[in-house]
Amino acid sequence: MSRFVFLSHTLAVVGCLGCLACAGSSSGSDNPAPPPSSNPWSGGGSTSLKGTLAGSQGTGTLDWTVAATYKPAQGSAQPAVAPASNLVTINGTATVGGITVTLSGTFDANNPTASNAVQVSGASSTPVVAYTFTGSASGGMLSGAWSSDAGGSGTWSVLYVPSGGSVEVYTGSFANDDASDNGYFNIEISSDGHVSANYASTDDPDNHGMVSGSVGTAATSTTPGTFGADIFDKSGSKIGTITAGQYSLGTNHTGQVSGTYSVGSPATSGAFSGNN
Repeated sequence: MSRFVFLSHTLAVVGCLGCLACAGSSSGSDNPAPPPSSNPWSGGGSTSLKGTLAGSQGTGTLDWTVAATYKPAQGSAQPAVAPASNLVTINGTATVGGITVTLSGTFDANNPTASNAVQVSGASSTPVVAYTFTGSASGGMLSGAWSSDAGGSGTWSVLYVPSGGSVEVYTGSFANDDASDNGYFNIEISSDGHVSANYASTDDPDNHGMVSGSVGTAATSTTPGTFGADIFDKSGSKIGTITAGQYSLGTNHTGQVSGTYSVGSPATSGAFSGNN
């Protein structure tokens, strides 16, 4: 599998024509009503985000909080003219190879899909390694690229934690059936049905990327759930699919994820697994 560069989706420009007040009305407004916001993010409030990272010299989990509110019903299209920036704070941690990294930075809540709308950085204390995360939002997922001053690089993603819901985070590994590649495979699955993941080869430092998909059947406390997803390479091109993903809920490493994938042409198959 290959490195993923955050995908920029084609955005629809949403227009709204106000309606003129009825002629002769003494109570109507002379101005059209403002169009509804198409940005699901707004500054203020607090939203929890959980996810993973993977890449050369690094694999782990992310636990962030952004000083903004996410409302899925608002949609994700952006206006033709970008509004003024509204930089809100992001604080949290990355746990990389068992070492906790304290992070802080900003998120442009008014322009969440803009390049580098997310800018976060921080450093571990022992050993001292500095990390930088940049990226953008696509709905309730923030994702992008990370790098460290120790020479590491890769991809990251976090999903917003729905009110009353959860995001399950699993870390594990993948391996091609023909033994041509293997490495890290880390995935997050939201109770609202969204799935994202990051992978990185341990054989090729430049071979890392991202996975994006959705739940088919939601897991319960007694029954595993299913999911499917697309696999993307470092240029953002789709290179494969996960068609048989399964996950179970649990705590203290009792929740598990597993499945099979197919990548490339001619296709190469493989399997992945992990726990929370």
